[in-house]
Amino acid sequence: MKRSFILVIIIGVFFSSEVQAADLDFFEGGQCIVYTMPTEDEILDMAKVIYVEARGESFDGKIAVGAVIMNRLKSGNEDFFRNKEATATGVMRKSGAFASFDWVSSDELDEIPDCYLAAQLAAYGMDPTGGCLYFNSDQASIKNKKPDRVYIGNHQFYSKF
Repeated sequence: MKRSFILVIIIGVFFSSEVQAADLDFFEGGQCIVYTMPTEDEILDMAKVIYVEARGESFDGKIAVGAVIMNRLKSGNEDFFRNKEATATGVMRKSGAFASFDWVSSDELDEIPDCYLAAQLAAYGMDPTGGCLYFNSDQASIKNKKPDRVYIGNHQFYSKF
């Protein structure tokens, strides 16, 4: 039986005054963010999305794509979910959000284990994008770099259009 875990971070009594909210991925705008951690099957699907979207990118670039999935999940914004399904699957299967990944077999992922490791690291909080919700590889935009974007390899990551 697979389990989903609810992660609740409570800020305050347990931390010294030296810890700042910005140090915690799960704390935004003075609110505690609650979400369902991805299951093992969802982490495998995240690895497939990473394979499709970033297989030619650096390891940081792969983690960044996984982080966008997690950032959308943590945002709680129903616009990122398929049928209001607030899970990693709901984020990945939202129409038009990511390239189709159903064709990726486990054999292909065995050849690229860093996609699975990147998915695991993103699922557990690593985020080289600093909280970005979108990414693309529009080469014209990447050549004209904007200060509100994070550039990793051939992708730009951003939070607002």
